[in-house]
This record gives sequence, C-alpha cells and structure tokens, in this order.
Amino acid sequence: MKLHITNIYGIQKTFGLRKKQDKIASVAKEIGFLEMGLYRYNVDTDSDEQLSSRLDGVIAALEPQDIVVLQLPTGNGERFETRLISKICAYRDTKLVLLFHDLSGYSDLSKYQKADCILAQSGNMLRKLREMNIGNGYGKVVCLDEDTDPLFAKKTLLEVVSDLSATADTTQQGTMFADDPDMIHVGFGLYDKYGTYSSYVGVVMASILDHTESKVCFHILIDQSVSQLNQQRLGMVARERGSYVQFHKVNVDKKNIEEMNPYLARYSIGSIFRLFIPDLMPELHKILYLDADLMFVRDIKELWDVDVTDYALAGVYDFGFERGFAKPEIIKNGSVELKEYINSGVLVMNLDQIRAKGNLFDLSAEFMASGSTSSLPDQDALNYIFRKRILHLKPHWNVYTRYHRKECKTLGNVVYHYMGENYINFSNPTEYDKLYVRYRMNSPWGYEVMEAYMLRGIHTMTDKGEMLQKLMQRVSNPNTIRVFYGEPVGGMYNFMQIVQPKQGDLFMQAHENDFAKEKYGCKVVPFESIHEMDKQTYVIIVVPEADHCTAIQKLDEAGWKNGIDYFAVPRLLFQEQGGYWA
Repeated sequence: MKLHITNIYGIQKTFGLRKKQDKIASVAKEIGFLEMGLYRYNVDTDSDEQLSSRLDGVIAALEPQDIVVLQLPTGNGERFETRLISKICAYRDTKLVLLFHDLSGYSDLSKYQKADCILAQSGNMLRKLREMNIGNGYGKVVCLDEDTDPLFAKKTLLEVVSDLSATADTTQQGTMFADDPDMIHVGFGLYDKYGTYSSYVGVVMASILDHTESKVCFHILIDQSVSQLNQQRLGMVARERGSYVQFHKVNVDKKNIEEMNPYLARYSIGSIFRLFIPDLMPELHKILYLDADLMFVRDIKELWDVDVTDYALAGVYDFGFERGFAKPEIIKNGSVELKEYINSGVLVMNLDQIRAKGNLFDLSAEFMASGSTSSLPDQDALNYIFRKRILHLKPHWNVYTRYHRKECKTLGNVVYHYMGENYINFSNPTEYDKLYVRYRMNSPWGYEVMEAYMLRGIHTMTDKGEMLQKLMQRVSNPNTIRVFYGEPVGGMYNFMQIVQPKQGDLFMQAHENDFAKEKYGCKVVPFESIHEMDKQTYVIIVVPEADHCTAIQKLDEAGWKNGIDYFAVPRLLFQEQGGYWA
C-alpha cells in the first residue's frame, strides 16, 4: 500500500490556494506520502479521450489498495475533478480522501460522494459537506491557519491512514468462541443513522478492556446504518487491547418497530436489536448486554461470574422512579412490583432460560403492540415477561451519573451510566466525566466527535438563553395565563420550582393525585381546550413526553409556534434539572 497526495502547480506559490495545498503536501511527504502533481490545464478544450489520457498520466503510479488524498479545488473545474475521482476509485480497494480548502466555486457536489473520508478547513465546512452525504459520514478538520502547528495536520493524516488501513471481518459464520470457557461474551445493539453513535460503543469497549485481564468477544448487532469504516474502527478498539469483535446483521423494518409503540421513536432502534440475541447466537448460553452510554471502571469479569442459573435476567433496580421519573404502566397496574423493576442498560442474560420462555422478539413485540402506553417499551417488556425470574445485581453495576454527580464527583469502582445523555457537564466536570472525555479523545474517532460534541453544547446553551429570554417576556405580563402541559414530575417538577404556578394557571394531563388542584388550585383541562385559547393570553410550557411523546407534534399541528406560543421544558433547564446539553 502506498500513500499519495495531490498538489497543484502552474500558479504562483504566493497565491492562497497554492500556499495551503503546498503546506499540507509538505507535511504529508514527511510521513511517507508521495506527491501527485496536478497542473493547471485548459481542459475545457479537451475531448473526452484527451482528458482521459491526461488523467491516466496523473495516476500512473497508483496501485490497488493505495490511499489518495485529493486536495480541492484543483483549479481545473468539476469535469476534471469528477473524472479524476472516477479513475482513482476504479482501482480495486483504493481509498479516496477529499481535502476541501474552499467550497465557493462548486455548484454541485453530488458527484463527489464516492469519497471514503473528507477533510475540511473548518468545522462549519465539515458540517456542510456531511449534510451533502459526502465521505460516508467520516470526516475530520485540518486547520490551515498560518500560526497552526503542522503537527496537528500530521496527526490528522496519520489518523486517517490508520482508519482506512484497518480491516474488519464481518463475515464470520456462527458465534465466535462459543465453546471457550475463558471468554467473556458482551453484546451491543448498534443503529447509527448519522455515523456518530458507533463512537459511544467504542468508549464502552475501551473502558471494559482497560479494567480487565480477561479476553472479551464483543458481539455487535448492526444493520445497514453502520458503515464499513465504523465497523473497522470498532474492530481496532478490540484488537489493540487483545480482544475480539463479531458483527451480526439484523434485518428490522424501523417503521414497523415504531408502530408497535409511539415511544420507540424517541430511542435508538438499536435497543430493539438485543431482542434477537437468543436466536442469532444459538451456541451461546449466556451473554452480558450493555447500552452504549456506559463507562466501566470495574472488572467486567466480576459481572460475568454472577450465577444466573435459576434466573432469566440479572440487572440493577431502577431507582430513577425515586428521583421523579414517571412510573411505568406495568408498575401502576400492579403487574410488576416497583422494587422488582430493573434498568435494562446492564443485563446478564441467561439465554437458555430466555429461549425456554419463547422467541424473545415475538414475546416483546406482543407486549409492545398490546396497547401499553409505556415510555420505556422494550425495558418494560423484559421486566414484564421475566417478572419473578430476575436476579437483582448490586447498585455499583449501574450508577446513574444524572443523580450520582450531585452526591459524588470522585472516580469510583463502578459502572457509570449516562442514561441517554449525550453530553458532559463541562461547566463542572467530575473525575468520571473527565475520564469519559479522555476515552472519546483517544478513540479511533478522536477529535471529530469531540468537536461536534462541543459545538452542539455551545449551540444548546445559546438556545437555552434565547428561550429563557423569550419566555420571561411572555410570563412577566401579569395577565398571561400559563398552561403546564405534562405530568408534574422530573423536568416539569423542577421547572415549577422556578416558575411557581399560581391560581388561574392551567394544567393539561396532570393526573398525579390531582396534584395541580390540591397544591396550586389550578384547573386541569383536556388538550382539546387549546382550540379555545387566545395565543396572546396563554403560553404553554410542555414536556416532550406528554401525550405519549406526541405533545410537540400536536402543538405544531394546532398552529402553536415553538419558542413563541409554547416552550419545551428541556430547552429551558440546565443539565442537573433535566435539560438538554446537546
């Protein structure tokens, strides 16, 4: 395998574009790249045959499996560039990296989508390219400012070469190491629509392997949303630490799954993939299933050694209901006792016991399609199906960071669960937050995920300030009637500690023991009454989970404007109170 990078000639070196490309080419040559010179041609007068011949000369040194970094624009126009891209990609297993210095001269980038990776001069440019689906979701920023240390560009190029050179075997038949008594088997469900979720799984894997001497085989259930590159990167995380990965393809119709229960649209469909584990891995008797928002600071071997011979599942009691989470319907109706209900983010699965009960997916689908209004449908299904057959694990196997960081900021010998939070509280980080960030930064995804992570956080904080200003303008009018839409628990409860409801305000769907009427003297009204409300007089404060997660949609359909006529609670609160970070 050889490495190539293009560089343009035929214009003065002081010209901005030539200067930038020459700088990157010089850095690349220091780490083994060969220069592929491109001259400014009058290609408009070339026939197709003449242009083809000219391009054959450019790529004369190219061989199968080589990596080519094409710096753009070349100054020769889109016809030249797209034909060059086609020629490069025609070589077997050749990898193409497009490095964009400027986008202003392009009218149509649809023909540039063959790239395996994109590099961009700035984060804004990278986002624009990703929105055009260029580079299969894989991209990095290369800073080209005059004062930038060239080591940054060198590091980025080395990371790209490492990623594109990696291989991942996704074609194994059967279940790897099923008969190896010393192998720990761990399962993940991974749906990765935007190409970013794989990095979270990588963090869990790295944290596990950094805290155990045991060999681990990670069984990752995927669909077509997980790119080959992300499969390669996940394989790298395991191999670098002496362990293994096996990918299992799951064929699921996302639309049909979401029709089972409206709440499923809120979560990654990857959580449903675990329901296929017993059938996809018939040789296995036991597996540890893990969510992607975990970080291990404890030896997983201790969890693997838990005896579940007489149980179908083992998990940690879900004490989130003691902190304001609305209780699931199966607890309210008495089907499952509160003290018996477990969180499904960390599970020990006795696959033999589960198979004896029946097909796990069919059993769960039947439960979810039965009319249950649960906001945690797949978790509720597991708790309901295997009630009285669940072993309770010690709390240190599933510590909720959402609550734990209020009580303890030091690093413990536990498993941290970020509970779907895609942020770290950077304003007041704990030791485990800092460790999580280091895992993200040192992963094969490196800087690209952290940059997007930080930018989303900054955007969200700006949005929060704007929303609060707009809301205060509305509620400062003494004649404004506030409507609290959703149950008075969790984020809504916290918000009501800041903006106290007063007599004359209204509640929608506040059914928790007539909370609104008893405590505040407020009237509870049905959603249909919204059609009689004057938007100049009423302002609605809503939690997205209201009305089985259709509240925002219903308000939009009724003609109420987000940030003007109604305000979503998570956009108003800080993280500790139940608000969004990103």
